Amino acid sequence: MHPVLSTTVAAAGTLAVFLFWAPPRTRVSRACACTIIAIAAAAAVGCAFAYFPPLGWVEVGAGISATGMWLASEGA
Repeated sequence: MHPVLSTTVAAAGTLAVFLFWAPPRTRVSRACACTIIAIAAAAAVGCAFAYFPPLGWVEVGAGISATGMWLASEGA
């Protein structure tokens, strides 16, 4: 369980750092930041699937739900 939690916290931490603490200013640095965040999030989901597959599906479902709520708040 610890690898799943640590990679999930790492994914959330990279997102928070790049959005609030040190936002990227150029297009290249923004692309690099998005790549790092995507890799950390994929590692979290992959680790969850490797450890306990239903937990991986819970993370996928939570991500889909969060995306749907974000799109609904944007009026899409």
